[in-house]
Amino acid sequence: ADWGAAASTRALAETDAVLVDEKVARVGPTGASLRAVHVTQTGVSPKDVLVAAALSTRWSEPPTSAVDAAVLGSVDVEPLSDSYEQVDHATEGGDSLTGGDSLGVGWITTSTLVRKSDGGSAFRTCVGSVDAVLTRCRSGWADVDDAARRVEECAAAGALCVAVAADYRGRSDDDGEDDGEDEGEDDGAGDAFSDGFEGSDGAAPRTPRRGGWMLLGLLSFHDPPRADAAYAIRVAKELGVRVVIVSGGDAREARELCRAVGLPTHVAGAECLDVPLDLVRLTTTNRTMDQTMDQTNTTSSGTHSIPETLEAECAGAFAAMSRLDRGKLATLLRRRGRRVCAIGASVADDDAFRAADVSVASRAASTSAATLNAADVTITSPGLAGLLHAIVSSRSA
Repeated sequence: ADWGAAASTRALAETDAVLVDEKVARVGPTGASLRAVHVTQTGVSPKDVLVAAALSTRWSEPPTSAVDAAVLGSVDVEPLSDSYEQVDHATEGGDSLTGGDSLGVGWITTSTLVRKSDGGSAFRTCVGSVDAVLTRCRSGWADVDDAARRVEECAAAGALCVAVAADYRGRSDDDGEDDGEDEGEDDGAGDAFSDGFEGSDGAAPRTPRRGGWMLLGLLSFHDPPRADAAYAIRVAKELGVRVVIVSGGDAREARELCRAVGLPTHVAGAECLDVPLDLVRLTTTNRTMDQTMDQTNTTSSGTHSIPETLEAECAGAFAAMSRLDRGKLATLLRRRGRRVCAIGASVADDDAFRAADVSVASRAASTSAATLNAADVTITSPGLAGLLHAIVSSRSA
């Protein structure tokens, strides 16, 4: 235990790059609040969108994310347990507990539920990154450009956006399949919706007569940067420590966060991590080589020019990053000669924790118990200020 503590102290002292889970840089559940509900489907009300979003959370438990806190703070959750049973709840991308492959467009949390009032009919709801949910939906807001503009507007106003969708068929097969059947309904006749549950506060959105995932609307909410984030990043720069924000969400929102805290506004994605490892090693060890040499490297994947600086070394943030992607980022930076510290708040950071030289978790309300147990170092102060204090203390030890 003493050797482990000494090794962590030494690694903190040598740290010159910090990968920061976006949740660490924001105020989180304690300060999140709903801003607006943007309905995108005819026949759906703002209340329908909020209830569907609430059904996509573990509504009977305290919220652990800003999204959950903003949604559950705006919905009366007591009727939900009286009306519905949640039989499954899973996240893809972001905080996914299983797998590790990136969706490439963010994260989705899906709930499978049954209605207690009508003999147990099943349906599903989801909430997630706008691009990820739009990719899943077959109907709803057809003009993706409109959704993109809404996200841009919210990001410029310092707000975050998530999308909410529902599938009332309750099907468990591949979401991408579309059988084109109307399941016995008249084609286009009458109202496109039928009442799914008679109730008030806990009612689900009206059931569409056609099956498939349908976008119900967007939610915008405030989860501002921590008050000390910009100052902490300025101090980190003075200490020679590069700070990089790592997000499972939207690139536009990550860019505005960078702007707010004083980081470069270039936001990269997981695609820039696909660099041949022998190329990375060669570039790392031969920085002092004669620059007049033909700096190319032939590998099994072809001939690659050797850049002096990779895109991953220039970005202020990374967006739509899965757990696996975060580990690849930490590995890449280490192979480029960086001493990497990863500070996280959830299981999405597990791979980064394993790949980094040292891992850190703060005892904030939003930090999971599993993350605290996995970290090499735990700090009592939330945000980056506590980490920088630990780095300074380690350097003077």
